Amino acid sequence: MAITLIQSPNNDGNNTTGRFPHAKTGMQVSTFKSDKYSNYEDFMYYIEIENNKTGNKYSNLIPPLEDGGLSYYNLGQAVQNSVWYDYTPATKNIIKSENYIASYNVKYYEYYNSTIQIPSLVEKTYVVGNMILNVYNDGIDQINLLDYICNNDKGKFLTNVNKTLRLKKDDYASFKVLNVKEPIDIDTNIKYLMYDIYLNDGTIISGSKSNHYSAKDPTDVDNTSSVLELPIGPKNIDELFVTTIKLSNGYIFVVNDILTINTSNIDYYYVWTDSNTHTQSSQKYKIDVYCDKDDNLISWENSLGGTDYFNFSKRDKKVITTNQKTYEKNKYDWSGEYYNRVSKRGDTVYQNKYREVYTLYSPYLDTFELEYIEGLFYSENIEMLIDGKWYAGLNLKKKATIIQKGDTGMKQYKFEIEIDKNLILN
Repeated sequence: MAITLIQSPNNDGNNTTGRFPHAKTGMQVSTFKSDKYSNYEDFMYYIEIENNKTGNKYSNLIPPLEDGGLSYYNLGQAVQNSVWYDYTPATKNIIKSENYIASYNVKYYEYYNSTIQIPSLVEKTYVVGNMILNVYNDGIDQINLLDYICNNDKGKFLTNVNKTLRLKKDDYASFKVLNVKEPIDIDTNIKYLMYDIYLNDGTIISGSKSNHYSAKDPTDVDNTSSVLELPIGPKNIDELFVTTIKLSNGYIFVVNDILTINTSNIDYYYVWTDSNTHTQSSQKYKIDVYCDKDDNLISWENSLGGTDYFNFSKRDKKVITTNQKTYEKNKYDWSGEYYNRVSKRGDTVYQNKYREVYTLYSPYLDTFELEYIEGLFYSENIEMLIDGKWYAGLNLKKKATIIQKGDTGMKQYKFEIEIDKNLILN
């Protein structure tokens, strides 16, 4: 009898199909056994893992750890650092998020008589995605990845936004979406990003952006179109149509060279994805557009490995000049792999550079909105949009203060964020 796989990352928890990316953090444990363990004094399991993204191989000999020859191993450690946060907020197109997913092959062998037993080989392929939560633990961190496959009108983008996002007319923003093949048919995968734009006078303008990427099985070695990044911000939209003419009070869209609209007249719009068969393949997200020059858009990497956004009011700003001050390395200092785990990033020294510290306030929020913003305070990748440019948020300077509004149940966040004006991200 060969090795029997008892449990692996792709048959645990909600990840029942074995075709979807599991989280990069936590344990990707494989449990296995063999009935030959008691026949040989030197019996071991030999595990060989190949990272399909880098080609690197890892191997280990593992003894039986429990009665019955049962043993286990954390497979994900071989690829956890091969996925990281891709972010292109000013994208004009539907683009591939190439670093969100990595796949890896695992070969299980029996080892005895000082020899790896080739006939006992069991081989499996797994994937890991840039989710920074453990999808297998019971409790608040558990998610159903099937909810994020856009093959019907309920598929979610990789965001915690509850269908409505408020953005200023000059804000860039993008959302990620899973574009995987299983269990959907190839003709129902994402092809179009759709827009219904509502003007202040009630006029409705419909548009679309088309980039056709075939849906992918994320276990493929070439799985770089398994996750797509979609341009959904008001400022992104003005560059999606055939011709764009800038005016002093906004932008003119020329849609198919026939119809024109002015961004200053946009009240709100909806975005969603469409398929080859022109069938709605995701839920619709509403973007409310408003004007407030004093508000600043903050983006952060969320628990799904996508991006969330919120506009905060700016109250105070102070400039700090630093001389040879050491910070933990930000992802933009790395030319190669970036570690979401702060402890692995190392340090870097910036000399004679200045930073700005902003005191920011949220509006008064309900319980759901407060919980949504909490993701910002746990994120290790934060950016702030200032004068049309994204800057790295190096530190949240102090713990956020929560201010309650009477007996209404509404609350407000107040916090400080330090921005490095030398690190322009786009």
